Amino acid sequence: MASGSQLDFNGYSLTLNGVGAYNLITGATLNNSNSSNPINLTIMGGDGGYHAFFRRNIVNGNLILNISMTGGGNFYEANDPGTANQYNGNVTVNVSTDTYLSMCGASHSTFNGDLSIIRTIVAPTSLFAAGATISGNFSFSNSGGNTDIGNLSNRTTIGGTINLNANYDYNGYFRLHRLLNQTTGGNFTVSNTNGFEMQQDTLKVASYNVSGYKDGYGLWFNNKIESTSYLKLADASTNSGGWHAYLRSNIFTGAIEIHINGVNALMEADNAGGANQFNGNTTITSNNSGTLFISTGDKSIFNGNLTIVRNAEGYTRAFGAGASIGGNFSYSNNYGGQTALGETASPTNIAGTVQMQALYAVQNSFIIRRLINATNGAGIEIRNTVGFELSNDSLKISSLHISKYKNGYGLLFNSKIEANTDITIGDDSVNDGGYHTY
Repeated sequence: MASGSQLDFNGYSLTLNGVGAYNLITGATLNNSNSSNPINLTIMGGDGGYHAFFRRNIVNGNLILNISMTGGGNFYEANDPGTANQYNGNVTVNVSTDTYLSMCGASHSTFNGDLSIIRTIVAPTSLFAAGATISGNFSFSNSGGNTDIGNLSNRTTIGGTINLNANYDYNGYFRLHRLLNQTTGGNFTVSNTNGFEMQQDTLKVASYNVSGYKDGYGLWFNNKIESTSYLKLADASTNSGGWHAYLRSNIFTGAIEIHINGVNALMEADNAGGANQFNGNTTITSNNSGTLFISTGDKSIFNGNLTIVRNAEGYTRAFGAGASIGGNFSYSNNYGGQTALGETASPTNIAGTVQMQALYAVQNSFIIRRLINATNGAGIEIRNTVGFELSNDSLKISSLHISKYKNGYGLLFNSKIEANTDITIGDDSVNDGGYHTY
């Protein structure tokens, strides 16, 4: 369709099937005088790499755009500077072939209504590289292929909800950059991708679930994610090869679960300036040997309870830069691995109770430094460790039991411990080698 042309669909449909030629819809106005039926436009063809282009158009009325291109033909919407489209109505894009889909690639299109994109065949997708304005709701459904939504240089604003369902079979990565939606109510679900990345996004959703990623980093940088029910971040049990999960400078609102199921590490606030804020109860669970680094580079804020659970032997390093915990703190590890909680130079302040159970099956070290809690009511039990260290702590607890440590010094320095019932400290019967208790 040539520039300046107009077409009234009047409730009918149109199919474009370019054979040996490009499908070009440029500078046109698409109207629909029969509002009871949407504009229904199907684009086919593409054999030999003949692409389809949708540029500088105005669409008045609801649009269903069916893309069924084959043979190397791609679909490009607003792919050059100055080619933004304007959609005055709801837009549904159905992609039923393996064509590459690009929307708002070089120009910022305006969607005055809802935008829904549905992919049923695995293929790459690039959305909103130049940003976009969506006044209504945005939804995206996909079963695979490398996916890029948004761009760090250009914001995409969504007036309504965001519903995202990307259930992959390890056939593509997933990246989300600088999306901002303003209405709570949608669900965000991404599973089984080759890594996952979110940067500078602001999302208000009913639920947030990213699970099963592997063979790529899990990156959450500078986001604000708010959920009215729950948030879940979890890698795959087969995640290995050094593809760690990094959480830096985020604000999470809602109860959150973080699961490390593979052997790669969790790096939470691992750099200066990278503190996170958790507005809700936080549970961090390791089900494999993956290391847990928590508040090691900057002091994160937990406005709720913080629970750390190890269901497998591994290294736990928490609060190296201190932390602020507005609720209770709980640590459970009945398997083993080095454990270091806190650091002398940076206090960890806990408004609630402190509960710890470390009944090691495999001996290793256990250190608590400068933990300060304000509420009595829970206990600490540590057993079968390589020595122990409590230094510069101020603890209000129901009881403290440390037993069967050996092959390392027992150190209790500069601490204030208030126990309701009892404090017992005893090494193992075979503790020797000059590892005294101080």
